[in-house]
Amino acid sequence: MSDDTKTPDLVQEALDRFQICVQAEAQQRTREIDDLKFQVPELQWPAEVRDQRTAQTVNGIALAARPMLAIPKLDQPIQLVLNQEKAAHLGVQVHPLTEEADDDTAEVLQGLYRAIEVDSRANLARSWAFERAVKAGRGAYRILKEYDDDSDHPSDQKIVIKRIYEQGAVYFDPAANEPDASDAEYAFVVTDVPIARYRRQYQDSALAAYSDEAFVALGNEHEGWITGDGDARAIRVAEYFTVETQTEDATWDGGTRPKATRVVHWCTLNAIEQLDAQVWDGRYIPLVRTVGRELIPFDGEKRCVGLISQNKDAQRLFNYAASASVEMAALETKASATSRICRIAGS
Repeated sequence: MSDDTKTPDLVQEALDRFQICVQAEAQQRTREIDDLKFQVPELQWPAEVRDQRTAQTVNGIALAARPMLAIPKLDQPIQLVLNQEKAAHLGVQVHPLTEEADDDTAEVLQGLYRAIEVDSRANLARSWAFERAVKAGRGAYRILKEYDDDSDHPSDQKIVIKRIYEQGAVYFDPAANEPDASDAEYAFVVTDVPIARYRRQYQDSALAAYSDEAFVALGNEHEGWITGDGDARAIRVAEYFTVETQTEDATWDGGTRPKATRVVHWCTLNAIEQLDAQVWDGRYIPLVRTVGRELIPFDGEKRCVGLISQNKDAQRLFNYAASASVEMAALETKASATSRICRIAGS
């Protein structure tokens, strides 16, 4: 862990940067959640419309619920795109790029990478992120190091590619311009940990010894970092990635120019303290963002959309039309029955 005198500054920097991410992405995330609700057919009806069409009593007269059909017309085109991704067997191809590199070395590296893909079931992580991008515009997966239980040495580690179940928990530097956010200078993955689990996992942290009153005060000070009450309380723990650029003079064929080297730092923290820290073995933040369709900016806001976003009105129109058709058919049947009864009574 880093020097304790630096920890408060690092935590405050992380809190400030996280707030920047939240504010910059607020509208995008609202749109994504609204798009993802369309996965559940009954949620395709706006809440106010559902309320109007439920069973009601008006002036003492009971009115039956009106039809609210939800026919998932978007499922087929979405599944077609998802199946194309699965059939493509996406992955990395290793090729020699310099005179010193050769095909044999590239083949060995390709084999090592293929083993990483197979052992960690990378296709599941990539497809999960791809599906969210197709539906809502953005997704993400990650690269990790884990201890290798199959190794004879207890300190041996292996590279794994993992899915992020709650992909909305990933926040990238809003200033990143590359589609995959490879130029991001910082990023977060946040998890709301139940208090009992938090105290088991981080029993030596200062936050683990907080009283109820202290938790309430901290939650008021840092909104979202402490949620719930009593045994249902959750503590937000954030993985915080930062990129430090180190510059040194490099010489080629007698010439010298500055060369920048990226160093990635990783730590976990809560709202008041750093919990763990290390330097990542790579020059990029090990989070990969997937993008469905990125719109050309026109008002300073970055917008990403999927297949659902621009087809919601058409889906709602189809639901309304189908429901109205059923409703009219039901009314016509009742009118015909009443007419026949009147004719019988008059005959």
